[in-house]
Amino acid sequence: MKQKLPIKISPERLKDTIVEIRYQPNIPFEYRLGFFYKILTQNQFKVFTPHTPNFSEAGSSPFIRFESPKNIFSNNVLHVHLENERVVFNSNGEYSGWNVFSSHIENCLQSFLSEGLIMNIHRVGLRFISEFEDVQIFDQLKWQFDFPWEECTTVNTSFRTEWVDETDFVTVNLLNNVQRDTSSFSLMDVDIRHEADSNSVTHTDAIMNMLNRLHSKEKLVFFGLMKDEFLQSLNPTYE
Repeated sequence: MKQKLPIKISPERLKDTIVEIRYQPNIPFEYRLGFFYKILTQNQFKVFTPHTPNFSEAGSSPFIRFESPKNIFSNNVLHVHLENERVVFNSNGEYSGWNVFSSHIENCLQSFLSEGLIMNIHRVGLRFISEFEDVQIFDQLKWQFDFPWEECTTVNTSFRTEWVDETDFVTVNLLNNVQRDTSSFSLMDVDIRHEADSNSVTHTDAIMNMLNRLHSKEKLVFFGLMKDEFLQSLNPTYE
């Protein structure tokens, strides 16, 4: 029987949501960036302006200029980070859910592909990073983590593993019991990618089919690793 997975937990623990498209360019980046700018601003994106530090608090000289990056754009849902051979999407503020998040990505990709700005796509990836305050995540997962130092308290322990699931590469990074002032936190970082045959990725539907498959696997890994009692403590919502 197929495992029933939540559509969300409450409160949301996601700290970052990353979708990456890697491709081989056919024109210099400086020219492409101008075309990206035109397309994105026509679709209600703005050049991302980071928070300017308060000079009196930061102790910075008022003569120092902080230049805004010209290759990062944002709307109310996501950031679009443009580099020479990749496009990276991540959430702008609170994660809006996969349906909304992916629909904005799809609209961007449709425009980029139709204008010939991204071609010969060879890698599609998705990475979700969740933080759990005052939780020792090793104790809450089905995997067993045994250490020989039984009388010692484990602090700031990391674990990484990678495997291949059909044609997709799955990487899980865990960070357990990291100390922060008077509290602690743990991270669950699930990274899933597909190394694509560039000849087979020529339209938006193909990319979105890959992303939806990777997202389903990310959920299966993320929720599937958790002990049931821990999952229920996260107030899951099901369809």
